[in-house]
Amino acid sequence: MKRISITRNRGYYGAARQMGIYVDRVKVGNLMQTKTLELEVADDAQTLHGKMDWAKTEPYPLQSLGDGAHITVQTYFTLNPLKLFGLAGLPARWGTPGPAEVFE
Repeated sequence: MKRISITRNRGYYGAARQMGIYVDRVKVGNLMQTKTLELEVADDAQTLHGKMDWAKTEPYPLQSLGDGAHITVQTYFTLNPLKLFGLAGLPARWGTPGPAEVFE
């Protein structure tokens, strides 16, 4: 098992809503803006994605993350009506992993 933390940065899309966090299509928690979710995931876990209603983020690969990795997710405003209504995916970007942090 490895520990990772995910922070949802402030953004325009779904500002007052929770984003469901999924590892290999299994829901592992919810994330509000400016909050951090700490998870323990299996070493062989493949992908991470966020979801609001029917709209999903692009999958984030977990294979290259080490124990203690920290990643961010940022929702953004878009004028694309398909993304605005979640029909072409959730308007969100995954940030690059930060340095490993020490978990107590």
